[in-house]
Amino acid sequence: MSRIFYLCLAILVVGCSSTTSRKKSYAPEGEPEWLYAASSGCDDSEICASATGTSFKESDSSAKKALAGIFASKIKAEFKFSRQSFSNKEVSEMKESIEDKVNVQIDQILKGAYIKERFKKDGLMFSLASLKKADSMNILTQELTRIDDKMQHYFSLRNRLYMKTLNMLYNQREILNEKLVIINETGIPRKITFSQINDLKYSSGKSAKIKLQSSGDMPTVLLKKFEEALTDVGYEITDKDDSSFIVKVSFKANEEYLNVSGFKKYSFEVAVDAKSSAGKSIGGYVLNLVANGRTRKDAFLKVRPKFVSQIENNLPKLNLK
Repeated sequence: MSRIFYLCLAILVVGCSSTTSRKKSYAPEGEPEWLYAASSGCDDSEICASATGTSFKESDSSAKKALAGIFASKIKAEFKFSRQSFSNKEVSEMKESIEDKVNVQIDQILKGAYIKERFKKDGLMFSLASLKKADSMNILTQELTRIDDKMQHYFSLRNRLYMKTLNMLYNQREILNEKLVIINETGIPRKITFSQINDLKYSSGKSAKIKLQSSGDMPTVLLKKFEEALTDVGYEITDKDDSSFIVKVSFKANEEYLNVSGFKKYSFEVAVDAKSSAGKSIGGYVLNLVANGRTRKDAFLKVRPKFVSQIENNLPKLNLK
């Protein structure tokens, strides 16, 4: 079935507001029209859904769930993977990762949902949930732009080791763009097509092994992120001496002066150094972040998300081929 069919179906189910969909519902006197047509309760700038329950708590929850249906997190569309050879296990892991990342964006959108109106009738409670289209579009547009930038970067490297990442980014983009189409009916045109990825010429032939070493009380969550970032683009982590590269990661945390009672200031540093198997330095970078907290752990939790995102964003600086 076509995209237009699914778009119309979603609009019909949740009562998405539009000029053409608004019709008189002939609601009995004293009753709001949105009880019979959710679209009657919102304007063109909103997406609305209504539901009933034995209490307002239940009807509120059901209305928000009905609203979430338009951004159904269950991925039913077929995934596309290039001619690059991926094992069944890899494909399964890739699909799961893509769904998780899409769900993060959908959850962020749904945080903006609120109950616009309530009504009580014959012992039943009715709720009308609303979501601002502009806010939802802004979240999706920002994420799609970020994905497009990453895809263009990895595509420009013409390296087989980034094929897995390109496949994951492409599928993630397709799913999120479908959600945007539901809101603005157009989405954002692709900058890199699946055919371009499929026909990509590689600059390297096989996966390289990396020996990952850490020092300085490296937080487990950051070390795991390094492993994930490297394996996502095709490298194999090994603890043996037959590696093609050695990546050393160090972590430092220093307490600094802060004239605030009950709080302390900490500076955190993550230094990454990449070397060839012969021991020659080929790339690296240093990340520095500062945060306040009652304890070092408390302060680190505030900057951990930034460290995690910057680890992946700075991966090209290692100059691994």
